[in-house]
Amino acid sequence: MKKLKYFSTLLIVALAIIAAWLVWNYYTQSPWTRDGKVRAEQVGITPQVSGSILQLNVRDNQLVKAGDVLFTIDDTPYRIALLNAQAQLAKTRAELGES
Repeated sequence: MKKLKYFSTLLIVALAIIAAWLVWNYYTQSPWTRDGKVRAEQVGITPQVSGSILQLNVRDNQLVKAGDVLFTIDDTPYRIALLNAQAQLAKTRAELGES
C-alpha cells in the first residue's frame, strides 16, 4: 500500500512538471498575438515663423510634453532683418537729432 501511495504521488508530481514544461514551452516558444485597440491623439504643429529647420529634436511617433523644444529654425534672416531695423532706427534718430 505504501509503495502505491509513493508511486502515485511521484506520478502526479512528474505529470505536473511535464504539464508545466509544456505550457511554458507553448507560451514562450510559439509566437502568438492578441488583437486590441489603441487610441492615439495626434496634434498638428505649426511654427509662428517660417524657415529652414536646423535641428530636429524628436523622432517619429515620439511622446512629447508641452514646452519641449521640437525643432530649431534658422534665425539668420531674422537677425539680419533686426540689424537692418536697428540701423535704420539709429539713422532716423541721428537725422532727427541734426534737424
